[in-house]
Amino acid sequence: MLDTATRRRRAALFVFMLVSGVGMASWVARTPAVRDTLGVSTGGMGVVLFGLSTGSMAGVLLSGPLVRRYGGRAVMWAGAAVLTAGLAVVAGGAAGSLAGGVFVGLALFGSGLGLAEVAVNIEGAAVERRIGRPVLPVLHGCFSLGTVVGALLGLALTAARFPVGA
Repeated sequence: MLDTATRRRRAALFVFMLVSGVGMASWVARTPAVRDTLGVSTGGMGVVLFGLSTGSMAGVLLSGPLVRRYGGRAVMWAGAAVLTAGLAVVAGGAAGSLAGGVFVGLALFGSGLGLAEVAVNIEGAAVERRIGRPVLPVLHGCFSLGTVVGALLGLALTAARFPVGA
């Protein structure tokens, strides 16, 4: 039988992955609207999107040493804070038609996601060891479910002509 602390820890990881998937897919679904708002070409949008890639790589590379120093939970929640701030900066950059602002926001979003996702996997592996059953496949399933929810949310916002910078 699972103790309450382990059950809560596992549930928190599931929710975290679900919300991360929603955040990622809701952004991806709105990428064409952001491009239109910024007034950049497809190539220009590729440069803006490079912020997400560079941020993700930085977050993944920093996550291991930070987890060793501060622990998985602290890095997971710090990553969530950076990820959330990044989405706010993306929205502000889009509202102001500032491609550089969206680039910076995506870099923050990516770094937060990289930090958090590695830490979540480390925490998930610890829960697996504690309970003796696989947890990581369900964690990743929660992320996938979140991407479905996020894509539907993005679709609904697009259909409602909700501005990306609002």
